[in-house]
Amino acid sequence: QQLETPSKYIFKDSSLLFTPSWTLTFRIISLIRIMGAFTAPIQDCDEVYNYWEPVHLIHFGYGKQTWEYGPQFALRSWAFSWIYALIGYVSHFFFALRFKHQLFMVMRLMMGLACSACEATYITAIANRVDRRIANYTLVILATSAGMFHAAVSILPSSFAMYFIMLGSVFTMQSPSLVRAHRMIWALVLFGIGAVWGWPYAMIVIVPSVIEELFTRGSDRIPDEASPKDLYPILKGWRTRRIKALCLGLAGIALISAPLVAIDSYYYGRLVVAPWNAVKYNLFGGEGRSPSLYGAEPWWFYFANGIINFNIMFVFALMSLPLWGYQYTLWRLLDKISTHHSRRRKAKMALENEVLPVHREPTHPHMLLLVRLIPFYLVLTVFSLQPHKEERFLYIVYPLVAFNAATSLYLIRNLLNEMAIIMGTTKALGTAMSVSAKLNWLILTVTALVSGLRMFAMFQHHTSPASIYQLLPAFQDVPEAPLGFAATAHSLLHLGSANVTAHDNDDHNISPKPVNVCVGKDWHWFPSHYHLPNNHYLRFLPSGFMGQLPADFVPVSDKYDTGARTLCDSTSREVEDINDLNREVPARYWKESDCQYIVDIDWTSRSDDEFPRRELPYGRRSFEWEAVKCLPVLDRDRSKMLSRTLYIPETVQWLIDIAGPVFMKGWGAGRNVEFKPWNKWGTVCIFRPKAAGSSPASQPAS
Repeated sequence: QQLETPSKYIFKDSSLLFTPSWTLTFRIISLIRIMGAFTAPIQDCDEVYNYWEPVHLIHFGYGKQTWEYGPQFALRSWAFSWIYALIGYVSHFFFALRFKHQLFMVMRLMMGLACSACEATYITAIANRVDRRIANYTLVILATSAGMFHAAVSILPSSFAMYFIMLGSVFTMQSPSLVRAHRMIWALVLFGIGAVWGWPYAMIVIVPSVIEELFTRGSDRIPDEASPKDLYPILKGWRTRRIKALCLGLAGIALISAPLVAIDSYYYGRLVVAPWNAVKYNLFGGEGRSPSLYGAEPWWFYFANGIINFNIMFVFALMSLPLWGYQYTLWRLLDKISTHHSRRRKAKMALENEVLPVHREPTHPHMLLLVRLIPFYLVLTVFSLQPHKEERFLYIVYPLVAFNAATSLYLIRNLLNEMAIIMGTTKALGTAMSVSAKLNWLILTVTALVSGLRMFAMFQHHTSPASIYQLLPAFQDVPEAPLGFAATAHSLLHLGSANVTAHDNDDHNISPKPVNVCVGKDWHWFPSHYHLPNNHYLRFLPSGFMGQLPADFVPVSDKYDTGARTLCDSTSREVEDINDLNREVPARYWKESDCQYIVDIDWTSRSDDEFPRRELPYGRRSFEWEAVKCLPVLDRDRSKMLSRTLYIPETVQWLIDIAGPVFMKGWGAGRNVEFKPWNKWGTVCIFRPKAAGSSPASQPAS
């Protein structure tokens, strides 16, 4: 009772500012996430082969298997796959989906809505615990970020961990307390779910909060009239209480790890701790085994990706610590010359601080803010020092990028206001406040527009290699049925079974015989078996890629002696010719003659000599194949960086091209400029064998 309730906000100057409620925030963000679920392309082939394909195995009994799912390695968690498989089962139960790609879209939709709820909770925590203005800025940055546009709807451990980092931040945004230490119990459990069930490296984010809990006093306020004699019993053992809370949080992590270990051990057929296996391989893999086998990137890789996904907001995020340093230095200077405390009072507090187990004065808000800015820098530094880098690794700090950038805008506003205060006039202060507010919202508007151009460019430039599979004849020959609200028992069982009978063919769009859909050099564009009709299987053809391609899971079927009777039987069987050294396995390749369809990309602006020997497009190398359907696809290497990164209409491209000559030589010079579009395009086509006696087509069908 001797302690006053800690301040609700780290900063209180905008405590009366309007901030959208949780419900309104969720509605705003969910509109964009729904759009992302239907339009954002899959960014990484690892998402397909390591996560979508195992979920497809659970649903339909077949799919591609990467070496990480080999029981002898067991680097991936089946518990993680089952989370999304259950989402699929529930979605199908309520909507009675007719086609697999509909299930794919609905699952992404559910992920987008789940992420929207986490984002709304995260923003509300910032509004309640830090500052309402920072929360408003964070809302705009998260909602309009091109990075969140695709990260929110991805089946990736880093995306899953990102959800729980936002939920755990509800507690880490709170200030430590001298008498209540429960915040870190919940924070550790939520971060632990994201790390253990998702991505182990996500625990790096909570390290600054743990250090804060052990060494920072917090924001509890001690009344001036409270005597040290009365306070000592209350404050004694404050660090011990916090250590006990941390231990309880770690015990909670161990508790939530038990079901994961049980599930993975069941499906691998032996005791397995998949998160530890992944960490052990990446950090202690031994000679020749390391993530660098799958590519190394320069130190600036994440900085470039941050600019692409957050544009100028990533720069503001990087500026947050220097701006904080300026504000903190200014505060210290003002505190030294302040006459708020008399010398007598300061002397009295110094004596009491020697008696009390903790200082009477609470931790300054600037120091509390510092702890909440550091995780972004910590993760960025640690990941940038690793040779192997991928864009998806940084998903866990995307919410932190938004928070740090929003904090920079807040600190810049304060800087302008402080400059006006130094000038010493009320008019100057009013002008500064008006200018700073308009400047920040202008910056946010510009970044939202640029992000919109990036989102549209991703949709326009990179969705064709996935969309082309929807043009397979098996999809076109059977009309789609309207979605129902309640699934029948038969259709629900059919979703989870790979068994097919002739009686089912008309009702469920299933080919009576297996159909091989083959890919060569463009294997990394495959969007998963959810985009193929039932009984259509992906096969690999030889190409210039010399690494290890995925194998096939043992199909779950009772029709063949070679099949697995149960899902566990399939997942626990060791795969032959599988390795953890990324060595090529020639047995994975099929012959052209065994393919019913080939999906291939032709960069039409390139001559035959510009293609590697084994990667000449199938439309050029043989008259035995004819194009059924084609879609345009961006040729990244031949397009300008600006137009391949952002959507730039050709009219704007032309205006930019003539701007230089017009500026240098006058309006007449613009007439002599020959306009060439900045983007170069190729075609992705579905090929099938030509009928006997047919002549070569002059051009592919479209």
